[in-house]
Amino acid sequence: MPGKRTDRAVLASLAWVLASVLPGGLITTGVAMAAEANSEYAGQFNYGQTKGEGKAWVQSIQVVEPVYRSFVSGTVKIVFRAPGMDRAEARCWRQPDEQHPDDWGYDAIVMPARAIDGDRDVSFEFPADQFPHGPTTVRIGAANAAGKRDVCELQLYNTGGVKWRQGIPASDPPGAKGMRRVFADDFDAMPRISPRGENATYSAHKPPNGDFSGWRFSHKDDYEGAHDPFEQHGTWLRIKARSTGDARTQGSGLIASARFDGTGVHVVPPCYLECRFVAQSAPGTWPAFWTLAVKGKECDELDIIEGYGGVGPGNPNSPDYHIVTHFWGQKDANGKDKKGFHRTVPVLELGGKSAWSATSHTYGVMIGAAETVYYFDDIEVLRHPTGTVSATTPAFFLINYAIGGISGWKIDLKRYGNGSDMWVDYVRVYCGRAPTPEIVPASAFLFDKPVTVTLASGMPTARIHYTTDGSEPTKESPLYAGPLAISAPCTIRALAVEETLKAGAVAVAHVRKARPADAPGETKPGLRCQYYEGSWEALPAFDALTPLSTSIVESFVLPEKGKRKPDRFACRYTGFIEIPVDGVYTFHTSSDDGSQLFIGGEKVVDNDGLHGALSKSGPIGLLAGKHAIEVRYFEAWGDESLEVSWSGPGIEKAPIPAAVLSHRADEPDADAKK
Repeated sequence: MPGKRTDRAVLASLAWVLASVLPGGLITTGVAMAAEANSEYAGQFNYGQTKGEGKAWVQSIQVVEPVYRSFVSGTVKIVFRAPGMDRAEARCWRQPDEQHPDDWGYDAIVMPARAIDGDRDVSFEFPADQFPHGPTTVRIGAANAAGKRDVCELQLYNTGGVKWRQGIPASDPPGAKGMRRVFADDFDAMPRISPRGENATYSAHKPPNGDFSGWRFSHKDDYEGAHDPFEQHGTWLRIKARSTGDARTQGSGLIASARFDGTGVHVVPPCYLECRFVAQSAPGTWPAFWTLAVKGKECDELDIIEGYGGVGPGNPNSPDYHIVTHFWGQKDANGKDKKGFHRTVPVLELGGKSAWSATSHTYGVMIGAAETVYYFDDIEVLRHPTGTVSATTPAFFLINYAIGGISGWKIDLKRYGNGSDMWVDYVRVYCGRAPTPEIVPASAFLFDKPVTVTLASGMPTARIHYTTDGSEPTKESPLYAGPLAISAPCTIRALAVEETLKAGAVAVAHVRKARPADAPGETKPGLRCQYYEGSWEALPAFDALTPLSTSIVESFVLPEKGKRKPDRFACRYTGFIEIPVDGVYTFHTSSDDGSQLFIGGEKVVDNDGLHGALSKSGPIGLLAGKHAIEVRYFEAWGDESLEVSWSGPGIEKAPIPAAVLSHRADEPDADAKK
């Protein structure tokens, strides 16, 4: 028929599909590229998108068996259909063999290109035992004479196969030259993950706030029925993105090395951070490995990899990944917003020439005092001047599998059963400085006997020197040899020293006397609540304001909606709390937006600022009796919430009960609205 292409032309079209999306090839040498200035935040999400292209891509292929994301072994029968297509081929990344000895492995053809009837079942056998153990992706490509094409990524987990390129390598990466490893997770056991990092290694939400995925980042303990995105298999952490159609029960996963209380794994320059993972490229998938260094309202964000998945109109249409930096809250020499840097990394020209979804790759960054350098499979791909915040501020890492969200890319995972997986092999962190020692407890309180304080370093070869008079420790300061018995108030400072590394940061802890009770005289149940209205981005100076109303409330509850504005208001609660026995008590506030808690005028919890529901806590040593307590709260816009809890001797964490709260009897219960 006129206009119909020949079989040779169709095969050529299919070859283009497989070459561009199902790549294979020989080793090439990477070339480091100079950084380009990033124009604006929204622009990062368009790198790799080819405007006007993608119209040839359609979603035709549907795998009949096995089920997407199955665990398989041995010889696996794969059955699919591809309506409207007349040619198909399948490939899977394989470890080196005698015919393909390169260390990168190669793209093996598991179903040679052949003519098909797309309306009927097409089957082939996948010899899983001959391919790498662990996460495996069989990529099926199809095309037709009209120029339409499709690629389907069938994610599987090979329980058999050959163990290759998994687990933490025995050798250190070139980007970490002259450094020592200070943290590593091989994920050969289920890591400890909690919503905000409590009693865990990782937080399941972005500290200090600001989750950004279209399918929410979730943890099973967020609330009853919340999606559980985390599993561990072999040496891999599985992050499961699943949609149920209900925003409360669907979700995906994020892990951050920082906890919401500010502790966790942080590292200062010179340092190197590296992660190896593989994820699926499908409309809406957005895997990332990145760092944050936060200094007040300024922040350096280094996106070591952002992969944007999916092909077709309105999708990224790129097998490459993207490096993007942001210097939030910072100005350049001209007083304008400071621009970051970016690069689209052409992975099909580097190393084994494989896409980020075809097989696992390592992504790393070296943050130095002067320059920051990025690596892809140990190949340098970008360098730029180190940001001013990054140069002096500890950074933490995040690994996440976002689905849609602020990226702006559409989500369409229906073909895959509304699910997708990211598999993380390992993460490791190096530093050219000795790690900051850990002082336990970080805040100690004296009662009727000395308190025991211990010092520890994450580096076994490091020596710890300390002082108890508040002076800066040096190599000549006392050498820590065992637990310290402290009997008087003091400030402890500790420094870790390792001969081959630069000195690290000094850790500081305070030992104070437990606070004696107040003598407020006669008190009555309830707290005084003063109500204010205004527009703030942080807690206002209440002493300079006049409350619109004052009332007595049983506990730390927000005024009823009919008695306050829906947004832009603040409350100040004052009174006394009855401490039952001597001991160290921890107070917690969970609020949207900011809050603070004071005991006897001392700030114990600082949860200020604009944010969603966020929990923070702080300890204080208290003697039995009544102590002055004050909670400050403000709401800017959106949702609002406030919960004040405590824990201590014989008290599990719980909201502070009204029975222990009171206010002076000689104060008026309420006053008129002003």
